[in-house]
Amino acid sequence: MATQLKTNAMVDSDCTKEQYWKLIKSVCASCFGEAHYPHSRPYTYVEIGVASARTFNTVAPLFDIAHAVDIGDVTGSIDPTLLGRTTVHVCTSDDYVASISGIGVEHSAPALDCVFIDGLHTYDQVMADFRGVFPYVREGGLVFLHDTYPADARHLDPCLCGDVFRATETLRRDYGHLAEVLSTPADFGVTIVRKMGIDAPYVHWMKRGPGE
Repeated sequence: MATQLKTNAMVDSDCTKEQYWKLIKSVCASCFGEAHYPHSRPYTYVEIGVASARTFNTVAPLFDIAHAVDIGDVTGSIDPTLLGRTTVHVCTSDDYVASISGIGVEHSAPALDCVFIDGLHTYDQVMADFRGVFPYVREGGLVFLHDTYPADARHLDPCLCGDVFRATETLRRDYGHLAEVLSTPADFGVTIVRKMGIDAPYVHWMKRGPGE
């Protein structure tokens, strides 16, 4: 474990915040391209744990509708150009999940295209957040989990990465038949979960008929 954590620290030091955000944007841009994503717009982005909104302001412009979920009012941190498409939820992630799962039959369940989970840095809460939103993520959509690759033992502090890294193994074990799971050490770890569905092809255009 000590050797692994030392290696993580060296790798992470080579990745700047700008490179990290570029990685997130590049993954989103490619996965939501017309040839790879079987849904039409509008596309919806949800971020749990917005804080300074640096990630939100980087990723949300790629989407048509955005939801910012945080226990504090983050309106002032969000790029003003995004406010017209953004709903700010001042609540816990549990409350947000309860609000979308409690929608009655007279309304359509939310269709989420991308979710970024960076709230409370504990395994239990991250898994609760993931299990809460994953049923609403559309086939081919993405869920990002931050802080899944602590650089050293100090980063196991809940104020830093906590024990979020434990979620990656659970995701592979419990959701491997429904999603692709990839973890990278960039910026203390980001795990990317791409929802495929039992019958989903890896190349969307193969599902189309001739000339479509």
